[in-house]
Amino acid sequence: MGASLLLVSLSAFYESTPDAPAAFFSVEGILVLFSKIFYVLSLLIAVPILEINGFRYAVLGEKRNTWWTLQLNRRFIKFFIYNLLIQGANFLYFFVATFCLLQAHLFHQSIFLSTALGLALGLFAFYLFFRLGFFKLLIAIDKPSPLKESWHLLKDHVVRLFGLTILVTLGFVLAFLLVFGITAGLLLPFDTNPFVYLSVGFVLAPIAWFFSWATLTQTYAHAYKAIQKKKA
Repeated sequence: MGASLLLVSLSAFYESTPDAPAAFFSVEGILVLFSKIFYVLSLLIAVPILEINGFRYAVLGEKRNTWWTLQLNRRFIKFFIYNLLIQGANFLYFFVATFCLLQAHLFHQSIFLSTALGLALGLFAFYLFFRLGFFKLLIAIDKPSPLKESWHLLKDHVVRLFGLTILVTLGFVLAFLLVFGITAGLLLPFDTNPFVYLSVGFVLAPIAWFFSWATLTQTYAHAYKAIQKKKA
């Protein structure tokens, strides 16, 4: 499945977009459109399944046939709905915060105060985001009230979870840039076609994402167990 997704994504990414509107309805244009739709739908299904299986493996120790479980059940629907709710809340917060920031700036006309207010709103957004940071994990292990329990568990532990997330993410971003830079340097004497470097980056990015996700899953699982043990 991963290989087919990669081939579809590569064809959709590198396919030239028709210039004329009439070309959009050609066989080539329709195939490109459907490949992009298939790619997006595959991600919307595959990523939640991967996250659910990963958390169940890391927290509950499910090992046998775990990664082949599709999870197309109530757990998947709950996971998908909660994700939509969180994304909707993020968008609403961004809209309200931006509106308040603009109104405040129009009122006092101070760059310093506007910057301070923007930083405060941004920090509060990060606090809310990481205070609910366990909701995916809790849904995956079938906890009844994931938002409420995540809010309870992560009291006084937001900075810790934020630090672990940043440390893992930054580490893999730097590793990706290092590997990409070394690979590009090795290819430089042979080919200067930008397509080659885009291909390398497009292949390395999913690999880096997968390993960073696996590491974050284990990190969150260990943090959850440690915090739950303290709260007990």
